[in-house]
Amino acid sequence: MFEELLTKGIPDDLKTTIAHLQNQGKTVIVSGTSKEVLGLIAVADV
Repeated sequence: MFEELLTKGIPDDLKTTIAHLQNQGKTVIVSGTSKEVLGLIAVADV
């Protein structure tokens, strides 16, 4: 969703971080405004 909202999309460094967390089996939640990503939350089952 953020990819469509942000005029420049999600920055490449954040995409890398998201991919890394997802590769660890975590679900990543992106939080922010229509102008910028403010934070990431990664959730994992234990």
